[in-house]
Amino acid sequence: MNVRESVLITHRWLGLTSSIVLSIVGVTGAVMTWRTHSFVHRVSSRLHDSLAMGPLGWWIVMIATGLAVILQLGGVWLWWQRKTIGVHTRQGWRRIAFDLHHSVGVLGVVIMLTLAVTGIGRVVMRELDPSRRHPFLRSAMIRLHSADGFPAPIKVLYTLGSAGFLVQGATGIVMWSKPSRRKCIPP
Repeated sequence: MNVRESVLITHRWLGLTSSIVLSIVGVTGAVMTWRTHSFVHRVSSRLHDSLAMGPLGWWIVMIATGLAVILQLGGVWLWWQRKTIGVHTRQGWRRIAFDLHHSVGVLGVVIMLTLAVTGIGRVVMRELDPSRRHPFLRSAMIRLHSADGFPAPIKVLYTLGSAGFLVQGATGIVMWSKPSRRKCIPP
């Protein structure tokens, strides 16, 4: 087994095991980018932080977020082999899912990686700096993770990046399900 196959297998299994959690966290993050004091925002916040499951859910979200960083870096490495972006719509829905997975991943990797790393960074800052000796770093992590105080165009990018986790999860599952999965992988 070569390095590419190892990275692909790791990427596939980490993605399959974390896709549902990352999809929930991504969609709720997209909702939370636009601060409101509504019921939807409160429910989104609970789902985003802990899947509304308390401490166990919090750990599940943290582990999935750590896996997201590995998935994104592995995905970029896999994409680098072909360096193509585009969606071929005439070759069937599996090929569309394959191309959409790669295109959204490459186009959204900077935002999605920023969201995952700053999500972990917020927790690390809270746990390792309880006395708040580094207010600038804490504030930067919060603002970078939530787009708080950013102009509307940046918030739109954050919303799209957050929704990218849902697209990645759904298309990843479609790509690797059913026996015809090898047909959607170009030689």
